[in-house]
Amino acid sequence: MDRVLFFYQKIFKTLIFLGFFSCLLLIPEKVTGAASPESGVVAVDRLNMRQGRGIAQPLVKVLRKNDQVEVLARSKDWIKIRYEGEVGYISGQG
Repeated sequence: MDRVLFFYQKIFKTLIFLGFFSCLLLIPEKVTGAASPESGVVAVDRLNMRQGRGIAQPLVKVLRKNDQVEVLARSKDWIKIRYEGEVGYISGQG
């Protein structure tokens, strides 16, 4: 009898464990903090992408109108983006 009870306890604990971790898979990304990146489209003819925040920073690329970028972060006046695998900053003014 004790072996049967032990066996059922093991099964019950295993089911609880599996149920808990399968519920984690069903939680929406925004709740878990893994938000999907924001995307954007360049709306001006030319946009300078720089290595850092500030116009004194070296240029990484010059973006063209309708180029699609991934927005990684925003600060007061600058937006950190990824474009074609390179990370840089664009002015958030205007």
